[in-house]
Amino acid sequence: MSDLGNLLAAIRRVECCVESSASWERKFEAVFAAYQDTIVPLLSATGLTFDWCDPDMDYEDDVRAFAAALCGDFKRDVEALAEADVHAALLGAVEACERLVAVAAAAGDERLAAMARPAAGTLRRQLAEREEKKS
Repeated sequence: MSDLGNLLAAIRRVECCVESSASWERKFEAVFAAYQDTIVPLLSATGLTFDWCDPDMDYEDDVRAFAAALCGDFKRDVEALAEADVHAALLGAVEACERLVAVAAAAGDERLAAMARPAAGTLRRQLAEREEKKS
């Protein structure tokens, strides 16, 4: 999984924690441990920045403020970046398969070209389906 995918997974874990029936003190401990241990390194790896206004009141207010900032616009931005990352990877795979078909055909290796054509077609369809879902 990419760093963006791992960041999204960490955000989803924070959401689950906040929605759990645990005490606000336990939620506070779990959420901010996840922030320090997982989210901060992933922010560094991705070059993203994240900030929130800490009310520094009680456990509940701190957790709610953090979760609202993390799970709102920031999460949507990370989802958009992750989607663009997947799109770019699929596009790269399509281009690589098509180059393989062309090189194999030029070298007279029809067997290899025949094996790569269906993969290129499948990847092209997946790319088109993703683009169709966006619109």
